[in-house]
Amino acid sequence: MSPWNILAYLGLLTVGGFTLWLAFRLYTRFPLRPFFLYFVSLCGFMALGCFKILGNFTIQEILFRQTAPLSSGHAVYWILRLLSLPCALLAIYAFTSSLLHWTGKRIGKWGKAAFLLLYGGLGIVYFMVGNRELVSGNRRFSSVFFRFDTVVDGMQTGLLVTVLLFTLSRLSKPVASYQKGIRDFILIYILLFIAGFLVVGVFSSERGGCVTEPLFVFFTHLPPLVFLAADWRRHFGKNKTAPVLSGALEQIRTRYRISERELEVIGLLVRGKSYREMEAELFISLKTVKSHVYNIYKKMGIKSRWQLLALLQEEKRPAGGADLPDTTGV
Repeated sequence: MSPWNILAYLGLLTVGGFTLWLAFRLYTRFPLRPFFLYFVSLCGFMALGCFKILGNFTIQEILFRQTAPLSSGHAVYWILRLLSLPCALLAIYAFTSSLLHWTGKRIGKWGKAAFLLLYGGLGIVYFMVGNRELVSGNRRFSSVFFRFDTVVDGMQTGLLVTVLLFTLSRLSKPVASYQKGIRDFILIYILLFIAGFLVVGVFSSERGGCVTEPLFVFFTHLPPLVFLAADWRRHFGKNKTAPVLSGALEQIRTRYRISERELEVIGLLVRGKSYREMEAELFISLKTVKSHVYNIYKKMGIKSRWQLLALLQEEKRPAGGADLPDTTGV
């Protein structure tokens, strides 16, 4: 094996490890649900990258050097592609959920069912087409498999870009200055996803794609993440969200005559908890949760979680005039 290939593989794994470390550090510093989902999605994306490295290593460094039949390489690619489908499901589902949380949306039951049906169907098609090629030895099925694989990659890229554009449209008029950073974070992702699809899926040859695809899988997520981490550090410095929120909540409690239970509900609202999560954490019924939220909004003269966050920003701001981080996560 060439030393340069070893260095390339180690370099990609180092980039992946640094990306995960930075995402986890961002989540531990700002324990918001969107950041947790983003970290989970990155775990899925990095697992996909590892599968691609494993495929390249097996096919090019082992099978090719041993002059194994071409069908052996196709078999390895097919098996790894099947194994990577759950990782793709995890990555895209968590990434979509993370983005939607910034807009106050979440994936409903139908959306979850659609994800499962989509990737379950892909798994069935991959298995049938790839298995038929191996059994029959017909190269025509190999061609069908790789064309279908390209279509799937394009479909996944299209899904990700669509969700990014939807989130961008909802954040087109940022309420707080830190939301501008999230908007720019999304813009960087859109450009990188489109560039990656064009380079890997359109302009690269089959052999060139073996090199460029892992590069884009590992490097696509680092620039947006570095930008977002730097932006939030610039806005909030070393301040934690909890002390800031606690001070603002006390002022809200006095001004609007908020009860102790309602204050707990407000704390969960600004932390991005859904009604179901509040139900479990407070040991009350869903109907009671909704009643508390209705009373809170009525007392404060607001109609949404966005307005609640804006009101908290007016009550108390972190040092340096930075806005409070939005934890919208319904």
